[in-house]
Amino acid sequence: MANYHFYAVVLPGLEELAVEELQTLAAQSITSGNGYVRFSGTQDTMYRVNLRSRCITRVMLSLQRCQVMSIDQLHHALSQIDWGRYLTQGCAVKFHVATTHSRLMHTGKLEDAMDQYIQSLSLPNSMEDGNNAIEQKIHLYLNNNRCDIRIDTSGERLDKRGYRLESGKAPVRETLAAAVLRWMQWVPSAEPLWVPMCGSGTFAIEAAQMATHTITHRDYAFLHWPTMNMKSWQRVLKKSPKRKSCAMLSIEASDSNIAAIQITKNNAERAGVVDSIQLEQCALKALQIGEITSPGVMIFNPPYNDRITDPDRIYFQIGEMIRNHFKEQRIAILMPSSNHHACKKALGLPIHRSTRMMHGGKYIEVIQVGKSLEL
Repeated sequence: MANYHFYAVVLPGLEELAVEELQTLAAQSITSGNGYVRFSGTQDTMYRVNLRSRCITRVMLSLQRCQVMSIDQLHHALSQIDWGRYLTQGCAVKFHVATTHSRLMHTGKLEDAMDQYIQSLSLPNSMEDGNNAIEQKIHLYLNNNRCDIRIDTSGERLDKRGYRLESGKAPVRETLAAAVLRWMQWVPSAEPLWVPMCGSGTFAIEAAQMATHTITHRDYAFLHWPTMNMKSWQRVLKKSPKRKSCAMLSIEASDSNIAAIQITKNNAERAGVVDSIQLEQCALKALQIGEITSPGVMIFNPPYNDRITDPDRIYFQIGEMIRNHFKEQRIAILMPSSNHHACKKALGLPIHRSTRMMHGGKYIEVIQVGKSLEL
Protein backbone atom coordinates (compact mmCIF):
# COMPACT_ATOMS: atom_id res chain seq x y z
CA MET A 1 0.00 0.00 0.00
CA ALA A 2 1.15 3.55 -0.73
CA ASN A 3 2.82 5.50 2.06
CA TYR A 4 1.82 9.10 2.77
CA HIS A 5 3.13 11.91 4.95
CA PHE A 6 0.83 13.51 7.49
CA TYR A 7 0.75 16.30 10.05
CA ALA A 8 -1.21 15.85 13.27
CA VAL A 9 -2.15 19.28 14.59
CA VAL A 10 -2.18 19.38 18.40
CA LEU A 11 -2.44 21.94 21.16
CA PRO A 12 1.08 23.10 22.09
CA GLY A 13 2.25 20.98 24.99
CA LEU A 14 0.45 17.85 23.80
CA GLU A 15 3.09 16.83 21.24
CA GLU A 16 4.74 13.99 23.18
CA LEU A 17 1.40 12.60 24.32
CA ALA A 18 0.25 12.62 20.68
CA VAL A 19 3.49 10.81 19.73
CA GLU A 20 2.64 8.06 22.24
CA GLU A 21 -0.88 7.83 20.88
CA LEU A 22 0.30 7.65 17.26
CA GLN A 23 2.68 4.84 18.18
CA THR A 24 -0.27 2.79 19.47
CA LEU A 25 -2.09 3.49 16.18
CA ALA A 26 0.75 2.04 14.04
CA ALA A 27 1.96 5.36 12.61
CA GLN A 28 5.55 5.43 11.36
CA SER A 29 8.47 7.90 11.14
CA ILE A 30 7.04 10.02 13.96
CA THR A 31 8.67 13.38 14.75
CA SER A 32 7.28 16.33 16.68
CA GLY A 33 7.50 20.11 16.53
CA ASN A 34 5.72 22.98 18.24
CA GLY A 35 2.00 22.31 17.85
CA TYR A 36 2.28 19.38 15.44
CA VAL A 37 3.51 15.82 14.98
CA ARG A 38 4.68 14.53 11.61
CA PHE A 39 4.17 10.89 10.75
CA SER A 40 3.84 8.58 7.79
CA GLY A 41 1.49 5.74 7.04
CA THR A 42 -1.00 4.24 4.66
CA GLN A 43 -4.52 5.35 3.84
CA ASP A 44 -5.69 3.01 6.60
CA THR A 45 -3.40 4.82 9.04
CA MET A 46 -5.12 8.10 8.15
CA TYR A 47 -8.53 6.54 8.73
CA ARG A 48 -7.43 4.95 12.02
CA VAL A 49 -5.87 8.11 13.50
CA ASN A 50 -8.89 10.25 12.66
CA LEU A 51 -11.23 7.66 14.13
CA ARG A 52 -9.41 6.73 17.34
CA SER A 53 -7.13 9.57 18.38
CA ARG A 54 -8.21 11.52 21.45
CA CYS A 55 -5.32 14.02 21.76
CA ILE A 56 -5.10 15.26 18.14
CA THR A 57 -7.02 18.28 16.81
CA ARG A 58 -6.89 17.41 13.11
CA VAL A 59 -4.89 15.38 10.58
CA MET A 60 -3.50 16.96 7.42
CA LEU A 61 -2.09 15.13 4.40
CA SER A 62 1.03 16.64 2.82
CA LEU A 63 0.55 16.88 -0.95
CA GLN A 64 3.64 18.72 -2.16
CA ARG A 65 6.86 20.10 -0.67
CA CYS A 66 9.18 22.26 -2.73
CA GLN A 67 10.78 25.68 -3.05
CA VAL A 68 8.46 28.49 -4.12
CA MET A 69 9.62 32.06 -4.72
CA SER A 70 7.07 33.30 -7.28
CA ILE A 71 3.43 32.83 -8.26
CA ASP A 72 4.59 30.90 -11.34
CA GLN A 73 6.49 28.49 -9.12
CA LEU A 74 3.42 28.14 -6.94
CA HIS A 75 1.34 27.26 -10.02
CA HIS A 76 3.95 24.66 -10.95
CA ALA A 77 3.81 23.17 -7.43
CA LEU A 78 0.01 23.02 -7.61
CA SER A 79 0.20 21.36 -11.04
CA GLN A 80 2.19 18.46 -9.56
CA ILE A 81 -0.78 17.43 -7.42
CA ASP A 82 -3.52 15.14 -8.68
CA TRP A 83 -6.40 17.25 -7.38
CA GLY A 84 -8.98 14.87 -8.82
CA ARG A 85 -8.14 12.53 -5.95
CA TYR A 86 -9.43 15.02 -3.37
CA LEU A 87 -11.78 17.56 -5.01
CA THR A 88 -14.88 17.41 -7.17
CA GLN A 89 -16.27 19.91 -9.62
CA GLY A 90 -17.84 22.86 -7.82
CA CYS A 91 -17.05 21.65 -4.30
CA ALA A 92 -16.54 24.31 -1.64
CA VAL A 93 -12.85 24.92 -0.96
CA LYS A 94 -11.40 27.06 1.82
CA PHE A 95 -7.75 28.18 1.70
CA HIS A 96 -5.46 28.87 4.63
CA VAL A 97 -2.08 30.47 3.99
CA ALA A 98 0.75 31.12 6.45
CA THR A 99 4.07 32.56 5.32
CA THR A 100 7.23 33.55 7.21
CA HIS A 101 10.68 34.72 6.07
CA SER A 102 9.76 34.16 2.42
CA ARG A 103 9.73 36.22 -0.75
CA LEU A 104 5.97 35.70 -1.09
CA MET A 105 4.43 37.32 1.98
CA HIS A 106 1.00 38.54 0.84
CA THR A 107 -1.35 35.81 2.07
CA GLY A 108 -4.37 37.27 0.24
CA LYS A 109 -2.64 37.12 -3.14
CA LEU A 110 -1.51 33.56 -2.48
CA GLU A 111 -5.05 32.51 -1.57
CA ASP A 112 -6.36 34.14 -4.75
CA ALA A 113 -3.70 32.40 -6.85
CA MET A 114 -4.60 29.01 -5.38
CA ASP A 115 -8.32 29.64 -5.79
CA GLN A 116 -7.92 30.66 -9.43
CA TYR A 117 -5.80 27.60 -10.16
CA ILE A 118 -8.30 25.19 -8.55
CA GLN A 119 -11.20 26.87 -10.38
CA SER A 120 -9.43 26.32 -13.71
CA LEU A 121 -9.20 22.55 -13.24
CA SER A 122 -11.44 19.96 -14.84
CA LEU A 123 -12.39 17.90 -11.79
CA PRO A 124 -14.59 14.79 -11.52
CA ASN A 125 -18.27 15.32 -10.88
CA SER A 126 -19.49 14.62 -7.38
CA MET A 127 -21.64 11.56 -6.83
CA GLU A 128 -23.12 13.18 -3.71
CA ASP A 129 -26.22 15.23 -3.19
CA GLY A 130 -25.29 18.89 -2.89
CA ASN A 131 -26.72 18.99 0.62
CA ASN A 132 -24.23 16.34 1.74
CA ALA A 133 -21.14 18.12 0.39
CA ILE A 134 -18.46 19.21 2.86
CA GLU A 135 -16.01 22.10 2.63
CA GLN A 136 -12.50 20.94 1.77
CA LYS A 137 -9.64 22.87 3.40
CA ILE A 138 -6.31 23.39 1.63
CA HIS A 139 -3.37 24.76 3.59
CA LEU A 140 -0.26 26.45 2.20
CA TYR A 141 2.73 26.96 4.48
CA LEU A 142 5.75 28.97 3.31
CA ASN A 143 8.83 29.17 5.51
CA ASN A 144 12.15 30.43 4.16
CA ASN A 145 10.71 29.94 0.65
CA ARG A 146 10.03 26.27 1.35
CA CYS A 147 6.46 25.41 0.47
CA ASP A 148 4.29 22.70 2.01
CA ILE A 149 0.81 22.21 0.52
CA ARG A 150 -1.54 20.14 2.67
CA ILE A 151 -5.18 19.11 2.63
CA ASP A 152 -7.22 18.61 5.78
CA THR A 153 -8.46 15.03 6.16
CA SER A 154 -10.58 15.53 9.28
CA GLY A 155 -13.17 18.17 8.48
CA GLU A 156 -14.46 19.50 11.78
CA ARG A 157 -11.88 19.61 14.57
CA LEU A 158 -11.47 16.20 16.19
CA ASP A 159 -11.86 17.64 19.69
CA LYS A 160 -15.48 18.48 18.82
CA ARG A 161 -16.92 15.10 19.76
CA GLY A 162 -20.51 16.30 19.47
CA TYR A 163 -21.57 15.76 23.08
CA ARG A 164 -20.73 19.09 24.70
CA LEU A 165 -23.68 21.18 23.56
CA GLU A 166 -23.87 22.78 27.00
CA SER A 167 -20.99 24.21 29.00
CA GLY A 168 -20.04 26.68 31.70
CA LYS A 169 -17.41 29.37 31.53
CA ALA A 170 -14.05 28.51 29.87
CA PRO A 171 -14.67 24.76 29.39
CA VAL A 172 -11.57 22.64 28.94
CA ARG A 173 -11.10 21.32 25.41
CA GLU A 174 -11.78 17.61 25.01
CA THR A 175 -8.32 16.84 23.61
CA LEU A 176 -6.67 18.55 26.59
CA ALA A 177 -8.76 16.54 29.04
CA ALA A 178 -7.84 13.31 27.26
CA ALA A 179 -4.17 14.36 27.27
CA VAL A 180 -4.17 15.00 31.03
CA LEU A 181 -5.70 11.56 31.63
CA ARG A 182 -3.03 10.01 29.41
CA TRP A 183 -0.30 12.01 31.15
CA MET A 184 -1.54 10.70 34.51
CA GLN A 185 -1.38 7.14 33.14
CA TRP A 186 -4.81 6.41 34.57
CA VAL A 187 -5.74 2.71 34.44
CA PRO A 188 -9.56 2.47 34.20
CA SER A 189 -9.73 -1.20 35.20
CA ALA A 190 -7.64 -0.70 38.33
CA GLU A 191 -8.03 2.88 39.56
CA PRO A 192 -11.09 4.92 40.56
CA LEU A 193 -11.21 8.44 39.13
CA TRP A 194 -12.56 11.45 41.03
CA VAL A 195 -13.27 14.77 39.34
CA PRO A 196 -14.25 17.50 41.84
CA MET A 197 -15.31 20.84 40.31
CA CYS A 198 -16.39 18.88 37.23
CA GLY A 199 -17.91 21.89 35.40
CA SER A 200 -19.47 20.65 32.16
CA GLY A 201 -18.04 17.16 32.76
CA THR A 202 -15.34 16.99 30.10
CA PHE A 203 -12.76 15.13 32.19
CA ALA A 204 -15.26 12.56 33.43
CA ILE A 205 -16.83 12.05 30.00
CA GLU A 206 -13.49 11.69 28.22
CA ALA A 207 -12.41 9.18 30.85
CA ALA A 208 -15.60 7.16 30.43
CA GLN A 209 -15.30 7.15 26.64
CA MET A 210 -11.66 6.08 26.85
CA ALA A 211 -12.49 3.27 29.28
CA THR A 212 -15.42 1.95 27.24
CA HIS A 213 -13.79 2.44 23.81
CA THR A 214 -16.56 4.80 22.76
CA ILE A 215 -15.78 6.30 19.35
CA THR A 216 -17.27 9.45 17.86
CA HIS A 217 -18.55 8.85 14.34
CA ARG A 218 -18.46 12.01 12.25
CA ASP A 219 -18.49 13.35 8.71
CA TYR A 220 -14.75 13.30 7.96
CA ALA A 221 -13.46 15.33 5.01
CA PHE A 222 -11.84 12.24 3.45
CA LEU A 223 -15.22 10.53 3.20
CA HIS A 224 -16.06 12.98 0.39
CA TRP A 225 -12.89 12.48 -1.69
CA PRO A 226 -13.44 10.89 -5.13
CA THR A 227 -10.80 8.29 -4.25
CA MET A 228 -12.42 7.35 -0.94
CA ASN A 229 -11.92 3.60 -0.44
CA MET A 230 -15.05 2.47 1.35
CA LYS A 231 -13.80 -1.12 1.71
CA SER A 232 -10.67 0.06 3.51
CA TRP A 233 -12.72 2.36 5.72
CA GLN A 234 -15.08 -0.46 6.66
CA ARG A 235 -12.07 -2.66 7.42
CA VAL A 236 -10.66 -0.02 9.80
CA LEU A 237 -14.05 0.35 11.48
CA LYS A 238 -14.33 -3.42 11.89
CA LYS A 239 -10.84 -3.70 13.42
CA SER A 240 -11.39 -0.85 15.89
CA PRO A 241 -11.79 -1.89 19.53
CA LYS A 242 -15.43 -2.65 20.19
CA ARG A 243 -17.37 -0.66 22.74
CA LYS A 244 -17.28 -2.52 26.02
CA SER A 245 -18.46 -2.26 29.58
CA CYS A 246 -15.76 -2.03 32.23
CA ALA A 247 -16.85 -3.92 35.35
CA MET A 248 -14.29 -2.24 37.60
CA LEU A 249 -14.82 1.26 36.19
CA SER A 250 -15.40 3.90 38.86
CA ILE A 251 -15.72 7.56 37.82
CA GLU A 252 -17.16 10.08 40.27
CA ALA A 253 -17.79 13.70 39.28
CA SER A 254 -18.97 16.42 41.62
CA ASP A 255 -19.59 20.14 41.65
CA SER A 256 -21.10 22.61 44.10
CA ASN A 257 -23.29 24.04 41.33
CA ILE A 258 -26.43 22.00 40.63
CA ALA A 259 -26.58 23.52 37.12
CA ALA A 260 -23.12 22.10 36.39
CA ILE A 261 -24.26 18.65 37.52
CA GLN A 262 -27.24 18.81 35.16
CA ILE A 263 -25.04 20.01 32.28
CA THR A 264 -22.62 17.14 32.93
CA LYS A 265 -25.48 14.65 32.97
CA ASN A 266 -26.89 16.00 29.68
CA ASN A 267 -23.46 15.94 28.01
CA ALA A 268 -22.75 12.43 29.30
CA GLU A 269 -26.07 11.22 27.90
CA ARG A 270 -25.17 12.60 24.47
CA ALA A 271 -21.75 10.98 24.78
CA GLY A 272 -23.33 7.61 25.56
CA VAL A 273 -21.58 7.22 28.94
CA VAL A 274 -24.03 8.60 31.50
CA ASP A 275 -24.29 5.15 33.13
CA SER A 276 -20.52 5.09 33.63
CA ILE A 277 -20.33 8.25 35.75
CA GLN A 278 -21.56 8.83 39.29
CA LEU A 279 -22.70 12.44 39.73
CA GLU A 280 -23.10 14.33 42.97
CA GLN A 281 -23.71 17.93 43.97
CA CYS A 282 -20.99 18.52 46.51
CA ALA A 283 -19.09 21.57 47.71
CA LEU A 284 -15.32 21.31 47.53
CA LYS A 285 -14.88 21.53 51.28
CA ALA A 286 -17.40 18.70 51.75
CA LEU A 287 -15.20 16.23 49.86
CA GLN A 288 -13.11 15.65 52.98
CA ILE A 289 -16.17 14.27 54.76
CA GLY A 290 -16.48 11.44 52.28
CA GLU A 291 -14.45 8.26 52.48
CA ILE A 292 -11.98 8.41 49.60
CA THR A 293 -9.39 6.04 50.98
CA SER A 294 -8.59 3.68 48.11
CA PRO A 295 -5.72 4.57 45.76
CA GLY A 296 -6.80 6.20 42.53
CA VAL A 297 -6.56 9.35 40.45
CA MET A 298 -8.05 12.78 41.16
CA ILE A 299 -8.16 15.74 38.78
CA PHE A 300 -8.68 19.27 40.03
CA ASN A 301 -9.47 21.93 37.43
CA PRO A 302 -10.36 24.94 39.60
CA PRO A 303 -11.54 28.20 38.04
CA TYR A 304 -8.74 30.69 37.48
CA ASN A 305 -7.78 33.92 35.70
CA ASP A 306 -10.87 36.18 35.46
CA ARG A 307 -13.24 33.58 36.88
CA ILE A 308 -12.13 34.03 40.50
CA THR A 309 -10.76 37.01 42.44
CA ASP A 310 -8.65 35.09 44.98
CA PRO A 311 -6.85 32.12 43.36
CA ASP A 312 -4.50 31.67 46.32
CA ARG A 313 -7.42 30.84 48.61
CA ILE A 314 -8.77 28.00 46.46
CA TYR A 315 -5.33 26.43 45.90
CA PHE A 316 -4.62 26.68 49.63
CA GLN A 317 -7.92 24.92 50.32
CA ILE A 318 -7.09 22.16 47.82
CA GLY A 319 -3.65 21.72 49.40
CA GLU A 320 -5.14 21.38 52.88
CA MET A 321 -7.63 18.79 51.69
CA ILE A 322 -4.96 16.71 49.98
CA ARG A 323 -2.65 16.80 52.99
CA ASN A 324 -5.39 15.77 55.40
CA HIS A 325 -7.54 13.39 53.39
CA PHE A 326 -6.18 12.33 49.99
CA LYS A 327 -2.69 10.98 50.62
CA GLU A 328 -3.32 7.72 48.74
CA GLN A 329 -4.36 9.35 45.47
CA ARG A 330 -2.33 10.44 42.48
CA ILE A 331 -3.57 13.95 41.83
CA ALA A 332 -3.38 16.30 38.84
CA ILE A 333 -4.04 19.99 39.38
CA LEU A 334 -4.43 22.58 36.62
CA MET A 335 -3.35 26.19 37.14
CA PRO A 336 -2.52 29.24 35.00
CA SER A 337 1.12 29.43 33.92
CA SER A 338 1.02 33.20 34.38
CA ASN A 339 0.48 32.74 38.13
CA HIS A 340 1.74 29.23 38.74
CA HIS A 341 4.42 30.20 41.30
CA ALA A 342 1.82 31.80 43.58
CA CYS A 343 -0.59 28.90 43.06
CA LYS A 344 2.09 26.33 43.93
CA LYS A 345 3.10 28.30 47.01
CA ALA A 346 -0.52 28.45 48.17
CA LEU A 347 -0.90 24.73 47.50
CA GLY A 348 2.08 23.95 49.73
CA LEU A 349 2.65 20.41 48.47
CA PRO A 350 5.65 18.54 47.03
CA ILE A 351 5.32 18.39 43.24
CA HIS A 352 6.35 15.13 41.57
CA ARG A 353 6.32 16.47 38.00
CA SER A 354 4.72 19.14 35.85
CA THR A 355 3.99 19.98 32.22
CA ARG A 356 2.62 22.92 30.23
CA MET A 357 -0.30 22.81 27.81
CA MET A 358 -2.04 25.47 25.74
CA HIS A 359 -5.64 26.21 26.72
CA GLY A 360 -7.74 29.03 25.34
CA GLY A 361 -4.74 30.77 23.81
CA LYS A 362 -2.82 30.76 27.10
CA TYR A 363 -0.53 28.21 28.71
CA ILE A 364 -1.64 26.33 31.78
CA GLU A 365 0.51 24.30 34.13
CA VAL A 366 -0.48 20.75 35.04
CA ILE A 367 1.20 19.37 38.13
CA GLN A 368 1.09 15.98 39.83
CA VAL A 369 0.99 15.83 43.61
CA GLY A 370 -0.05 13.26 46.18
CA LYS A 371 1.12 9.70 45.79
CA SER A 372 3.69 9.12 43.06
CA LEU A 373 3.26 6.45 40.39
CA GLU A 374 5.00 3.22 41.35
CA LEU A 375 6.66 1.74 38.28
